[in-house]
Amino acid sequence: MYSATKTFVDCFAQALSYEYESKGITIQSCMPGTVLTNITKKYGEFQKMPSPETYCKSWLATIGKARWTHGYWKHAIDASFVLFVKF
Repeated sequence: MYSATKTFVDCFAQALSYEYESKGITIQSCMPGTVLTNITKKYGEFQKMPSPETYCKSWLATIGKARWTHGYWKHAIDASFVLFVKF
């Protein structure tokens, strides 16, 4: 259910972006990865993830530059790796 909902919101945002582009309205879809929080600190593999502040600063820098983003460079690399391995 979570995955389907996340995919729907992403597709809906992209559709809105194309629909409103001619009106000068930019809509961005963001598919973030894991950030370092009190919950994720318990798991060692997440120690290299960005803090929420670092992530937000990186993501905010993409607003107006892209319709779709992971918001943080490491999340984009991780997602690309998963797609590469999957196919």
